[in-house]
Amino acid sequence: MLCPPCKCVRVRVGFCSPEIIQNLAYGEKADVWSLGCLLYQMCTLNPPFFSSNMLTLATKVFHSSCLSLSVSLYVCLSVCALVCVIVVIA
Repeated sequence: MLCPPCKCVRVRVGFCSPEIIQNLAYGEKADVWSLGCLLYQMCTLNPPFFSSNMLTLATKVFHSSCLSLSVSLYVCLSVCALVCVIVVIA
């Protein structure tokens, strides 16, 4: 089942780094940002940034205003990120 087009756009913008939203040069930081967003959503089952308005969503991403993680969730996310880095390096 396909999701409505507006929902797909929200997800893509929500995973974009602030540099991409500002139309700046693409770099490794953008990939790390997107990986962090993906891990956040996997751990919390919620997107890191959400808004029904594209401009508000882009503003939230730019200012990095997402919900805080609990300590246990932070540890889980840190371990997942570390494993991903080790796999990429190996």
